[in-house]
Amino acid sequence: MNLRPETFITVFIIVCMLCFASCFYGYKTEVTVIPENKITHDSLEYFREVELFNGTCELPDSVYIRIASLKVEGKKNTTESELAELLRQKAFKLGANAVFDIKVDQETRTRGSTLIELLTAFDKNSESSEEEYQALVITGLAVYIKY
Repeated sequence: MNLRPETFITVFIIVCMLCFASCFYGYKTEVTVIPENKITHDSLEYFREVELFNGTCELPDSVYIRIASLKVEGKKNTTESELAELLRQKAFKLGANAVFDIKVDQETRTRGSTLIELLTAFDKNSESSEEEYQALVITGLAVYIKY
């Protein structure tokens, strides 16, 4: 099959752009959700009404519904208050009105470029483009309290 040079170049550029766009990792905040029950809100208009509690839920099981375990991993230099806002938003979107058992910790994350790693893989003199850094992590249990 013979391709015209213009077609080959166009296809090559598109493939390169797609590969390049998916080559970076560790540059964004990650939110992990382990769902238990489904109650959702389509709008984030009132997400600040979600209450955050550091302690475990002392309420009887009949008073609340467990919705999901949440984990928010910050990117480099993300503050605790920024992560708390993301936790609130995700909890609200899942239908929660409170998050209990909030724990703040640090985790070593790595970020870099897969493309650069591939290009320098066979060069023994090149250094890795990966960067390790400490990022804040907030975990909690999203619940819906029946009032």
